[in-house]
Amino acid sequence: MKNQSLLSILISAMMLITSLTMAQEKDKFVSESEYLKDFQLADDILIPYRVGDLFGYCDKDKNIIISPQWTDAFPFKQGVAAVAKTFDDGQFYALINRKGELLTDYDYKEIMPFDENGLGRVFGRSLQWGALNTKGEEQIPIGFRTLYYKSTGVYIAEYEGKYGIIDENAKTLLPFEFDKLSLCYDGDSYRAVKNGKVGYLDKDFSPITDFIYTSIGLDPGFRSGMAVVNLDGKNLVINNKGETIFDGSEYKDLTVAGDDLIVVSLDISKSVDWMEFYESSAGLFKISTNEMIIDPKKMKYAGIGSLYTKPELFDVFGLKRGSKHGIIDRKGNILLDSEFDRIYITQKNNGVLQLIKKIDRSVDECELYFIENNQKSTFIPGKLFSFSSKNNIPFLVINHNSNNLHGIIDLFGKTVIENKYHKLPVDTQFFIEDGLLQVYKNDKHYYVSFNGNEFVQ
Repeated sequence: MKNQSLLSILISAMMLITSLTMAQEKDKFVSESEYLKDFQLADDILIPYRVGDLFGYCDKDKNIIISPQWTDAFPFKQGVAAVAKTFDDGQFYALINRKGELLTDYDYKEIMPFDENGLGRVFGRSLQWGALNTKGEEQIPIGFRTLYYKSTGVYIAEYEGKYGIIDENAKTLLPFEFDKLSLCYDGDSYRAVKNGKVGYLDKDFSPITDFIYTSIGLDPGFRSGMAVVNLDGKNLVINNKGETIFDGSEYKDLTVAGDDLIVVSLDISKSVDWMEFYESSAGLFKISTNEMIIDPKKMKYAGIGSLYTKPELFDVFGLKRGSKHGIIDRKGNILLDSEFDRIYITQKNNGVLQLIKKIDRSVDECELYFIENNQKSTFIPGKLFSFSSKNNIPFLVINHNSNNLHGIIDLFGKTVIENKYHKLPVDTQFFIEDGLLQVYKNDKHYYVSFNGNEFVQ
């Protein structure tokens, strides 16, 4: 008991130090009032309310509005909500309105959150996908093996083993004739595979290139107007007009690293002992000036990885196996020495990185690195995961190694959700825009508000 008390005091002290340190940086990101605004519950909100093993809906004062009758329930979005009942052949979902009236039968194994087209993708009893509108109609009929909504407002779908693109009314925009099809990283072009060869399409589905390239690894397609391709065994970089702008045939691998930058990798397996060293040496090349910023022949880094930040920063580690990670800028200047076990982004372009040090096999210590002013803030030992609210304001889910319980803090170190839950889904679809979060405790899930108010009985 004495040791537990000392541990509690230590944790509390460290959290206080963290909060004070981070509070100094808050003007660089977002004010506390904006955090609070993002969490306010609307006066007319209907909240999934768990009573025993069943869900109904209540108002924010916990007055029951729709009686508990479902084995699962999600918050309302666009005036509708998904609810479930359990049958002999499993749990199935239906759609209800704010009066609790059924808009569909219990025909779906999943009902996904409604998108900007006003549709919610559904996975039917036939193990195929379609999409419902807010009237409960199958606006995109069940019948697709896969169905993905994209930020361009269209859906990539798979039908009879081939991929194509449809709109919100199931009209075919791009014929189902591709082996694979994905939206490129830049969000306004597509990478497609046809008859085993890779080609690229623009946002209007017109060809950028012919289908002539060989698939290479985890290819994200175009990023910053460039894509890495392989033609007849040669690694090349093309621009978004399909023109070759860099011949990387002498390199083992190429990666688009940001605006005008390419990471190149040389095979050095014949020069080093693979038991002690990595077998690749990485460099950084600037396309527009034909400048090798970091020469891979000097064998300084085994890895250079973009952290997807603005300004552009890179995670680097040395050739020796087990080397620590550090950070460099786009000119190759060292910003943080290599002393970390892992480096993560909290969210793209929010200016904050996570720096992880492993204390022992089960304990991590995490610091946050604020890019704009090159400063760090220390957190108590724990694993951090990040996600954003509807306004892209970042939050951190913290898993304390000492008790394996989870909570949520903001970037100022302020507690948003108390550290007492066994599981918090690290997924923005569960961080509902009206200020609710789905939590798990003792194998049961329910909802809490930002101030820790639990909607369970």
